[in-house]
Amino acid sequence: MLTIHHLYKSRSERLLFLVCALDLPHRVIAYHRDPQTMLAPSAVTAIHPIGSCPVLEDATPSGKLMIAESGASALYLVDTYGQGRLLPPPGSAARQACLELVHFNEGTLMAWLVTLMMLIRAGAADAEAGRFVLSRIERYVEHLDRSLRDKPFLCGEDFSVADVMTAFTLDFLGNVTFPGLFQIKALEQATALAAYAARLRALPGYIYSQKLDF
Repeated sequence: MLTIHHLYKSRSERLLFLVCALDLPHRVIAYHRDPQTMLAPSAVTAIHPIGSCPVLEDATPSGKLMIAESGASALYLVDTYGQGRLLPPPGSAARQACLELVHFNEGTLMAWLVTLMMLIRAGAADAEAGRFVLSRIERYVEHLDRSLRDKPFLCGEDFSVADVMTAFTLDFLGNVTFPGLFQIKALEQATALAAYAARLRALPGYIYSQKLDF
């Protein structure tokens, strides 16, 4: 059975969303952040040296598999257990766009958001570096908003793994994960993105990912 090591209020919410959307049997081992450092507890480092969640475990013919990145874990789940679900057809332009969006979430948008968070905590958000980082984030918000003006989901009419990845990113960006963290003015005009976020948050998988009693 799949095991998800889940840290409350973290990217591991993506895997909870995904296993629910795919209706996959699984168990959840949940952890709370250290109240002083806000980091994952040392028990997570004992599971995987990266020391952060999610960590996905699966039993394979060659032994136990462990993956400690949300994007890699999400793609593993849809490739291994999806049976064609939540991924556009192989060879299609939509398939390539979906994979690009999976990596965009972590390699681009979340990376800039975490950088801004660190600058805010260091009291440097109003410095030149902070303004530059914020301008890049606002560019990406505008890009997502434009891409959603004529379709319900990022890859078209159908919900996909790209949307699962984006749900947590939007929560982080929009102060759902950590209330009051950011002030992103571009969100005020991003009406298509706001409607999209509302659609995602109404889905059973998203609701499951927000449970606080695992």
